Amino acid sequence: MSIAHGWSRRPVWLAVLLLGVAFGPNSGTPRGIIGGSARGESPPESPKNSPQTEVPTLVETRLLPVGERTPVVADLLRFEDGWLMAVQERLGDDDRQDRIAVLRSTDGQQWNRLSELRSPTEGSGMVGPSLLRLADGRVQLQAHILLPGIDGKLPRFGGTVQTWAWLSTDGRQWDAGTAIGRGDHPMAASTRGDAGLWSVGIGCSCGNAQTMQVMHLADGKRWQMPEKRVDSGWMPGTGAIVQSGDRVLAFVTRTLTSVDGQQRSLWRIRSQAPFREWEWDELPMALQSPRLLAIPGRNPILAANRFDGKARLQLAEVDPKTGEISERLSLPLRGSRQPVGLAWHAGMLVIVRPVIHEGTTRLEWRQIRWPG
Repeated sequence: MSIAHGWSRRPVWLAVLLLGVAFGPNSGTPRGIIGGSARGESPPESPKNSPQTEVPTLVETRLLPVGERTPVVADLLRFEDGWLMAVQERLGDDDRQDRIAVLRSTDGQQWNRLSELRSPTEGSGMVGPSLLRLADGRVQLQAHILLPGIDGKLPRFGGTVQTWAWLSTDGRQWDAGTAIGRGDHPMAASTRGDAGLWSVGIGCSCGNAQTMQVMHLADGKRWQMPEKRVDSGWMPGTGAIVQSGDRVLAFVTRTLTSVDGQQRSLWRIRSQAPFREWEWDELPMALQSPRLLAIPGRNPILAANRFDGKARLQLAEVDPKTGEISERLSLPLRGSRQPVGLAWHAGMLVIVRPVIHEGTTRLEWRQIRWPG
């Protein structure tokens, strides 16, 4: 989740490679975001072997009016009769002051700022926001911070990366937040299924940087670790997980730097209820920053930056039983390689992501009619 710049001065710089969230696309001078349609790009590409009637259709692309700060990462949630969006924001180049803004809209066009969350640790930004609707109707906002030392301050070097979660009933008022998972194992965006909450934790400091953990919250109190693996040679990168029916499916990207340059592959991790046995497969796919979205009655959707062949944002369906990835649509990366925000409503896949538009980082909203 790309924890970079300010954090990169500390040994936890490995998180730059490992998490794929967070410290920013290649932005130009920060400016305010104004509405309007994004123009001047090629139409999205669809697999040539798919019948036209089965091809997802791009319905709308526009830039959102968000504010003066630069958007770095965004996530989206369908909430009541509208939308909630969590945006990691930056002023200038100082990532140590990054904060999370929570916005609400009824139509996806006009957005109101409901709240703003800052790190409880002075001098540490908040990175990699994700939103989740819990079974009791509350909203969970998840992000990563650095923890202070025993003196209550961030050390000059070092500092523990910790995932936190905050809860709200309306997106306006949030509780004080609590640490979840293990320190120095930041967790990918959590997902909810019949068996509880799931996530993937990936080590980000010396001694655990090749550790991958499947995390499970079944009782609403304590996260458990039903599966763990230490990679060899390769460095785990970014993760995503989803429960569909009685199956859990996760992906973890991998990188290998050699004399021939950087190589990439992908771990596919699968299990079936009661989730005691886990199957790991290595796939020769060059993915980055995956996000998985569960949709009732449909196969999950995978969004990931893909670099084998033409660099693109890949939108694919995933068979929860076999883990087979079927690309359905590809979009230009447009400068950002951060995870995209995904949501589903009325047969539409909605994507929100930072993009580079006319030299400035903007927040892009796309609606795609998904067949089936």
